[in-house]
Amino acid sequence: MNAHPRLPWTGIMLFSASAALLALVSLPTARLLSSAATGWADGLDAGVVGQVRGLADVGLALAVLAYVSCVVAAHRRGRVPLEGLWAGLAAAAAYPFATGLGRLGDGTWPSAQSAAVAALAVAMVLTLRRTRVVLAAGTLVLLVAVSHIASGAHHVHDVASGVALGALLSFLVLALAVAVPERTAPAARDHAASGISVGATAVPARR
Repeated sequence: MNAHPRLPWTGIMLFSASAALLALVSLPTARLLSSAATGWADGLDAGVVGQVRGLADVGLALAVLAYVSCVVAAHRRGRVPLEGLWAGLAAAAAYPFATGLGRLGDGTWPSAQSAAVAALAVAMVLTLRRTRVVLAAGTLVLLVAVSHIASGAHHVHDVASGVALGALLSFLVLALAVAVPERTAPAARDHAASGISVGATAVPARR
């Protein structure tokens, strides 16, 4: 990883760890927090609550569009960072992975949409490193999170766990993408130093 100092390893892990910490802290008071978060809907039509819940779908769709826009903008600038594409791959895997975990339990933990939007947020920032992109990514994560919690679709720890999972998947995919070339690079350098293989014969390199 040292060969890629540009990658914000610490930032990604802090993002994941802070969300995981929030999940742990909120778990003992899950029902109390849920009641407080959904109290606003008492006496309101169910359709209003459904609209609030639908904001999570809107937020995730906007995150996908925002990521694609970042890729297009980076391409127009002359270079799409490879790490942004790898993080995009992690985002694509986050939703089905979190959904699979949810099927092992009650189906609500972790929040799959929260995992996906968190991974997309990382991908956006790595693709186009601009302050406005960071702000937009954070806003979309909050939109999905607040929608789920305020509508009662998920507890706080469901959403926080999803965010932590999405960021962690991005970190792991990026680490793997970096580690594989670094492991093969020494062999390639040794091969180039010893000679160029032509058929079964090695031609020594000129000194």
